Amino acid sequence: MYEEIMKKIREYYKEHPEATAEVFEGEILSSKNSILSIFFAKEIKGANIDKHAQVVIDNKNPKKILEFAYEVENANLKQLGDAIIKGKDPECNFEFALEFEGANIKEHGQAIIDSGDPEWNYAYAKEIPGADIKKHAKAVLKSKNAKYNRLFAQNIKGANIEEHEKVVLASNDPEECYYFAKEIPGADITKLAQVVIKSKNAKYNRLFAENIKGANIEEHEKVVLAEEDPEECCLFAQNVKGANIKAHEKIVLASNDPELSYYFAQNVEGANILKHAAIMLKSSDSFTKKIYKNFLEEKGIDVSKLMSELYIPEEDNEQVKQEKEIKVLLRKISYRSIV
Repeated sequence: MYEEIMKKIREYYKEHPEATAEVFEGEILSSKNSILSIFFAKEIKGANIDKHAQVVIDNKNPKKILEFAYEVENANLKQLGDAIIKGKDPECNFEFALEFEGANIKEHGQAIIDSGDPEWNYAYAKEIPGADIKKHAKAVLKSKNAKYNRLFAQNIKGANIEEHEKVVLASNDPEECYYFAKEIPGADITKLAQVVIKSKNAKYNRLFAENIKGANIEEHEKVVLAEEDPEECCLFAQNVKGANIKAHEKIVLASNDPELSYYFAQNVEGANILKHAAIMLKSSDSFTKKIYKNFLEEKGIDVSKLMSELYIPEEDNEQVKQEKEIKVLLRKISYRSIV
């Protein structure tokens, strides 16, 4: 609907280049429509920019006010900035302060602080020169959001590591505790590890053991083994020095998954290739089975002998298959000719 109106106005001014903005401006302003006012102020020469800006401001949509600031040349940025501050939208206040020179850093920041939104308080503290770091930190701490407390501690110079860490620990979030331990110098590794262990999350216990200096490998490994996740067992055995290879291998073998057996046999030193071979060769996918065969032959395994011992029939190659199909067809033709 709006596109059709805009199209007709464009066509009119193209056909009547001498026409003034007043031809349509009264109707556009009286419609009190932000989309049309942004269009008119942006494209029509001589448009009353302040009046169109007021239409957009009166509609109290911060995103449209921000759009007006971006799109309309010579717009009154102070007027638009004040309207965005009044609108209290944290994202729009952040973007205005970031993009427009002369923005009221203190007031845009206060609007974000008042919103209590942890994402935009963190972003403002990180990206806006002159932001009040302490006030934004307080808002992030008050939110109790584990992710943005971790990011604040990680990326904001002068952040109170201990206070942000308390929030992360209280969240009992194994992912955020792992990343806090990994990314932030001075983190309390012991306390963060306890949260990860208690979570019984196989992935983050594996990552903690793999990447955190001083981690208690045995305790994290107990969790991974107890969860009996074959994918995590593959990765733990592959990447964690001192891993109990046999214990992880037992879980992988029990999964009876050819792909995981191939991965384990290929990547884990000390893997029992023959046991994994028995699973790999039972794959129903001919393409991957060929890959497995090639791998096993490279390891010095007599694949044909092993398949015979396991009572797995050899797959026919393409020529043999074609010969069989021809014989079947010949039998059908012979039978029909007899009939």
